[in-house]
Amino acid sequence: MPTVEEMFSKPDYLGATLSPSGRYLAVIAPVDGGRRGVGIIDLESRKAVGSFAAGDMDVVRVAWQTDERMIAFPGDLQRVAGDARVRAGMVAVNRNGGAQRALATRGFERPASVALLRTLPASSEVLLTARESSRQSLDLYRYDTLTGTRTLLSFESPGHVSRWVVDFDGVARAAVADDVDRDVSAWYVRRGRDDAWTKVEEAKLGRLDSHPLQFDPDGKLLYVSARRDGDRSAIYEYDVDAGRWGKAIVSHPDRDLDASTVRFVADYERRKLLADRSTLMQSQIGDPRTDRARWKIINPLDNADKVSAPILLAYGIADVRVPLAHGQDFRSALERFRKPYEWVTYGGEGHGFNSDENVFDFYRHVDQFLAKYLSDSGASGSPPAASAAPSKN
Repeated sequence: MPTVEEMFSKPDYLGATLSPSGRYLAVIAPVDGGRRGVGIIDLESRKAVGSFAAGDMDVVRVAWQTDERMIAFPGDLQRVAGDARVRAGMVAVNRNGGAQRALATRGFERPASVALLRTLPASSEVLLTARESSRQSLDLYRYDTLTGTRTLLSFESPGHVSRWVVDFDGVARAAVADDVDRDVSAWYVRRGRDDAWTKVEEAKLGRLDSHPLQFDPDGKLLYVSARRDGDRSAIYEYDVDAGRWGKAIVSHPDRDLDASTVRFVADYERRKLLADRSTLMQSQIGDPRTDRARWKIINPLDNADKVSAPILLAYGIADVRVPLAHGQDFRSALERFRKPYEWVTYGGEGHGFNSDENVFDFYRHVDQFLAKYLSDSGASGSPPAASAAPSKN
C-alpha cells in the first residue's frame, strides 16, 4: 500500500504551458537542489531543448511571449499563506536559457509593485503596471524584456488609477480611478490613444455599480459588469464611440455576474475573444443578505442538529476565504448538539494546505479518522465523544 507521502507529494511536473505556435511546451520540473525550474520540450522532435532554474527559489508560473522567449515567475512552492511574501519578481529568458533579464528589480523605484498586465503578440515587449509616480496610482509601461527599454504609457492618466483595461492593440482605453481625499471612485473610457478621457460613472469610494472588463477585438465595444435593468449585475456592451450602453450579453435572473463570475479568454495574436462563465460559491449557495430562506437550508450553522455522522474539521489559521472563526462557530454548534467531531488546525496555512509537512499530516489525520469511524466498532453503537486533534502551529 502506498504511503501518505507517496500519495500526496506534489507532482514532479506541473504548470505545463504551450508556446504561441504550440510547438514548444514549458513544464515546471525538478532541478538540482530540490527546487523546481522550467524544462522546455520541442513537441515536434520530442526532445528537451532548454531549461531555466531560479537559484534557491522555485519557478511557480510561466508565461510565453514568443516561441523563443518567456517570462518565469520565481517563488516558493512550499510557502504557506502566513509566511512573509517573497518579492521574487519576474525573469524574462529565452527558451535555451539565455538572455535573462529581471523585470521587477531594475530601473523601478518600487519593484514590489511591478506586475505583468499582459504580453504582446509576436514581440519581446510586455505591458507592466507599477506604482512609480505615486503609491496611490498605477502607472502603465510598455517594457522590452530584451533591452530593458521602458516607455510610460500613462502620461494622460484620468486620476489615481487602480485598474487599467487595454484593448487588443495594447492601448489603455479604460481605467478605474480612486480619489481617497474626495471619497470618490470613477471609471473612464476613451476612443483611442490620443483622445480625451470620458467619465462613465462616479460613486462613493469603492461603490461603483459598473466595472469595465474587456474590449472586443475591434476595440469598439467594451464589456462592462453593471447593474442596470434590475437588482442583479449582468455583462453589458458599451459602445465606446457613441458613449451608449447596449444590451446585456450575459445575465442571470437570480445571480450577480461580474469580474469574479465571468472570465474573458482572449487570443490576442489571432484577435479572438471568448467569455467563460464560471460561478462563485455565492452563486451556488445564495446570498445571506437577500436569500435568507435558501441560506438557512444550506448553512451548516443552521443544520448542526441534523448531523448524523462524525466530522473532521481541518482549518488553516491564515485562511481568509473561510476564516478560522467560521470553523470555531460550527464546532460550537456541534458541541451544543453533542455531535461527534475531530479538530485540527495548521498555522500559517490558508484555504488549502501547501507545505508538504502539513499536507502529509492532514492526510494522516484523514486516514486515522476513517479507520476509527468506519471500523466495525465505530460504525455501530452510540457516537463517540468529540475529540480535538493537536494543532500544527
